Amino acid sequence: MKKHLVNVKFISWCLVILYLFSTGMYLQKFRLDPATDSLIMAALFGVLLLGAIGLIVMRDWGRILLLLGNIFLVVYLLIPYFANMEDLLPISYILMSAIVILFYTQDKVRTAFSRSFSGEKEWKSVLIVDDDETILAAVRKILMKEGYSVLTAHSGEDGLYIAKKQRPDLIILDVILPGMKGRELCEKIKGDPSTHDIPVIFLTSKDSPDDIEAEKKAGAQ
Repeated sequence: MKKHLVNVKFISWCLVILYLFSTGMYLQKFRLDPATDSLIMAALFGVLLLGAIGLIVMRDWGRILLLLGNIFLVVYLLIPYFANMEDLLPISYILMSAIVILFYTQDKVRTAFSRSFSGEKEWKSVLIVDDDETILAAVRKILMKEGYSVLTAHSGEDGLYIAKKQRPDLIILDVILPGMKGRELCEKIKGDPSTHDIPVIFLTSKDSPDDIEAEKKAGAQ
């Protein structure tokens, strides 16, 4: 998720540069040859520039402004070129706007802006320790869609190493793991002062009273 956030900011900076150049280009064109078309294009790119600046500081109004601006830009450019497609520059802007609209309407991008707007300083991270890749993929997809940063490990030893190094906000364990078992891993996590406060949840189909008691005794929630 952090990598995705970096991608958002990188693209936003690229858009700021592109829109700043385009605004200046059309303003210069309007200065040399005053025409309504140049002024409208300069105004549209000015709005897009403002939206891109909002994206850099992770404000949802910037995302919405950018999307609306690109929609207006596409509509404005399409109207006169239904009959004449000789000028390739408007076509390139249309393609660029389509890419921007598709990117900034993704669930992950909307989640990034929603969490930033709510004032959260850091992404919540979850460590999943399971040797079943199918389960890992399913749980990872659910958590990432909710805006969590997800760490994974396939063995107890790897899970312990990641827990100590990354200190996630939550750890989800499978009981049966290759090498160090889930309960042993939980005991080690709870026995280490650096990881003692991290909540641990077991992901298992075993629900007998003895199993539940053993997992609670190991330190699980």
